[in-house]
Parts: sequence; C-alpha cells; structure tokens
Amino acid sequence: MKKALKKAFPLLTLAFILAGSLHAKILIFTYSYNRPEFIEMQHKTFQKFLLDDYEFVVFCDAHTDEMAQEIESVCQRLGLRYVRIPQEIHEQPYLERFPGEPHNQASIRNSHVVQYSYDQVGQYHDDILVLIDSDIFLTRPFSAREFLEGYDIAGVMHVRTYGAEQFRYPWIGLVFLRMNTLPEKETICFNCRLSHKPIDAGGYVHYYLQRHPELRIRAFNQLRLNCNPPRTIKCEKCLPLAGLHPRCTHPLQIVCPQCRSKIKQNQQETFACTHNTEILRELGLSNATIRRVQAGAHSIESVMNDTFFHYRGGSGWAKRQSEGNFHKHKGEHLRLLIQEVLEETST
Repeated sequence: MKKALKKAFPLLTLAFILAGSLHAKILIFTYSYNRPEFIEMQHKTFQKFLLDDYEFVVFCDAHTDEMAQEIESVCQRLGLRYVRIPQEIHEQPYLERFPGEPHNQASIRNSHVVQYSYDQVGQYHDDILVLIDSDIFLTRPFSAREFLEGYDIAGVMHVRTYGAEQFRYPWIGLVFLRMNTLPEKETICFNCRLSHKPIDAGGYVHYYLQRHPELRIRAFNQLRLNCNPPRTIKCEKCLPLAGLHPRCTHPLQIVCPQCRSKIKQNQQETFACTHNTEILRELGLSNATIRRVQAGAHSIESVMNDTFFHYRGGSGWAKRQSEGNFHKHKGEHLRLLIQEVLEETST
C-alpha cells in the first residue's frame, strides 16, 4: 500500500523554517483530539523534567470547532505553537484506505494526523523528532539527546504475526527519531492495516525498517497495570482470579525471575500484580506511580521504566466514557500523580 495522493500545505513548513524551529533543538509533536487539560500537564512536565532544548508543538485534530477553540486557547495561554489539522484529510483520505474502512476510526485518524505532521514539518527537521500521544506525561528527569545517543530510532517495539508473516514496528504513542541520520526519511509511512490485516497506527513503519536493516534501534519497555482481564504472572493471591502465565513456573512469586528479566530487557509487555510495593519498585515504578496504582487507577502504563506515565485511552477511543464516572475518577488519579511529581525536587 502506498500513500494516497495528498494536498500540499507548503505554508506550514515555511512557517516552521522562518521561526527557526527546524534546527538544533528537539521537536516534540503531540496530537490533541479532546482533553485540552492534558496539554498543560504535558507542558509543565516537559518544563520540569526535559533536560534538552526543545519546542513543544500541539497538532489539533478536534472534530468540532468548539473543541478546537478550547485547545487553541490553552496553547495561546501557555505560549505553545498550535497547528490545526485540516479535517478534510480524513475524507480525502490522506493515506490510502481499503474499501469500506471508516475514515474516522481512531487508529486511522491517528495515522492520518501523524503522517500529516511528519510530511509537512517533521521530515524537514535536522535534529531529534519526538512523537508522543496527548495522554503520556514525562515524570522523571530525562534527556532525549542522551537517550538516543548512538541510535537512530527509539521506541516500544511491537511485533504482530500473521501466519508466516511477522511485522515489527515502533509504537507511535512515544517514538524518538534522529532525523539527521535516517536514510530516505521522506518514505516513512505511519499508516495502519497491512495487507488487509488489522495492525496498529504506525504499523506501516515495518516496511521502512525492512528496507533499512542497518538502522540502530533502541527499545524500551511498556508495563501495563490494573488492566482487565489480567493476562500474566500472578502471585498466590491473584491465582484464583486469572491463573498462571503459560510460561511461568514460579506461581508463588509476583513476577518470576525469567519474566522479570524480560521486562528489564524490554522484551515483554506485561501486567503485574500491584499489591507488592517491593516488586513494583524493582520493576522501576516511582513512589508516585505506585501510590496511584495501589489506589486503583485503572488501565494505565509505565513506559521506559516509569520515565513516562501513560493514562491510556485519554481521547475516549475505547468508549469507556459511557461508563459513568470512569474518566472522572481516572482523571483525578492523573491530576494527583502530576501534582506529586511536579512538587518533588528533581534529583
């Protein structure tokens, strides 16, 4: 599948060039569909914890003018660059679609907006480009420049297998691209669905990696917590609820040594028991995250050994907003976590 024919928006690229945004700084792109309150949380955590010179850019994909105005207002108040995604890209469509695919389905919209931002601005950047979901927050001191030293790409590497075919690609919820070392960077495509098979937004990057096996990729982990149904290793208190991980032979430990090692080596995405603080600390979780997990924050993720906190489903793609106070309660957990990490003294 190739990219569909797209309308050009050259003035956007020119605006970034004139502002000096495409040189000698880390460029961070996020994509806001709703939840404008997340923008300020991301902004404040980047200000506190990101150790590099950077520019934070908000691409607004709100489906109503009213929500777009709210997002733009937040960006203006915070002094952030705001870019309105032309909504017609979802109807063109911006990327080639198979017959019958709903253009406004969440992963398809995500592919469109990431590709648009990359085509119009990102591919022309001559330093590190960071793509980050709007509900992921930096919670510890971090240098993207140091982390990517010696690598071209960093991300959570997903693998999907269909018969004899195996697709490997970075999760575009959080990915780091060293734009000045990537070959044929104009060919990177973030489309979803490969050969009529369901695949995540960004899955088409598999083909770019396949064409360039020389690329240096740094993988980092993604630890899922308080998710239903629990799917992995359980301690003795959890066994009656979910059973054993099929490869785990240490049922009385919260996470067996073999599986614990895989987590640390970024080879396994897992859900862990949450009532044992010592094990959660061993897996890299901060005290602030542990408090939220043990207080019942549902379906969250620790990313890169808890350097980033992922709220998950912040835009409502999982349709959980229909479940009463789900996002109200979860949002309060997020507010408390961000408040705590911002009040802590950086070490």
